Amino acid sequence: MLTVAYDGTNYNGWQWQPQGVTIEGVLNRELSRLLKEDIHVQGTSRTDAGVHSLGNLCIFDTETRIPPEKLCLALNQSLPDDLVTVASREVPLKEAIRTAPFWCILLTIFFYNATWNMLNPIIRPLGEERALSSALALTCVSLTGVFNAAGRFGMSALSDKLGRVETNVILCVVTIVCALLLMFVGSYAYIVVVLITAFAFGGPSAINPATTTDFFGAKYSGTNYGVAMLSLGFSSIIFNAISNALVKATGAYTVTFIIGAVTAAITIVLQLIIKSSLKKQRS
Repeated sequence: MLTVAYDGTNYNGWQWQPQGVTIEGVLNRELSRLLKEDIHVQGTSRTDAGVHSLGNLCIFDTETRIPPEKLCLALNQSLPDDLVTVASREVPLKEAIRTAPFWCILLTIFFYNATWNMLNPIIRPLGEERALSSALALTCVSLTGVFNAAGRFGMSALSDKLGRVETNVILCVVTIVCALLLMFVGSYAYIVVVLITAFAFGGPSAINPATTTDFFGAKYSGTNYGVAMLSLGFSSIIFNAISNALVKATGAYTVTFIIGAVTAAITIVLQLIIKSSLKKQRS
């Protein structure tokens, strides 16, 4: 995170514009030149044309190994006299929670995990209802751990190439399809769908910590992601309670899996918000 101060007399405000010089545009240009990668800063607030600031904050993602405290000094060598970085550091929790990406990550964990949180406790009894033997249903439960781990490894590797948001959206679509299929599939098809769901559940478990680091840096990544992960516990409690109540009321799991599909769809919206924010900064 950068803290920048500037005399806004010669600038058309903070936000990048196709015409005119802006604070964001200058920072993007000079950071990209310094770090030799495509940098797009995201300001926590904006100023209008001609407005000054003694301490505006912005964040950006970078793969550089330059320590934050040295980055500030290096960047100031190339900035104009009326724009200076006062400090550079990685983003602590109290700053992270003021940004939309943090809450999108937190809510992604809450909603996306709902499907698995509701399915996991009923895999064996539901399997037995769907024509599986007790031993085969138990084997299905055991295999979910293997497929979960495979999802964590495979999807995190894919996200490095395809992108965090894109990979999460694909996994959400897979989860929606699986949730709808679980309303009626039985026998061996039931096992296949459960294991695919376990695989899809594992992916974001590895992608979301990387997304947190991408946005807020590695130094406070444990704390930032740890707080976001609190939503997993709330997701388990709330959605299991909802599922249990619905099963008692209806005698079936149909509505449970509809809710699972809806929560995965909500997660797609959250991911698209992140994507939209990134595109806006690059437009």
